[in-house]
Amino acid sequence: MGITWPEVFKTGVFVPREDYTPRGNKSKACADGLDGWGLCMAGNKTPVTFGEGLLSLGKFLQLKGHTPEYFSAYANDILNLKGQTNGGRYTEETFAKEKQ
Repeated sequence: MGITWPEVFKTGVFVPREDYTPRGNKSKACADGLDGWGLCMAGNKTPVTFGEGLLSLGKFLQLKGHTPEYFSAYANDILNLKGQTNGGRYTEETFAKEKQ
């Protein structure tokens, strides 16, 4: 089984999907960033355009930095997990509040 890098790291450019909502595209971009950092930290050889991919994701998400911590903080923000004491798990209660 081989490693599959998100497309943004193969091309160096994040292209939002037309069939996603704006929030869906932000979630996808954030997930790609976390996935890329995870693969990198696991010791996998990074694509030549890894840095360009991170810059593209950061620009799309309007991040101030491109480290894993910035992507993680953005993920917590988009899921409204700030201040929760449940270890960062997305609960049914959180989901119900978001739907209101």
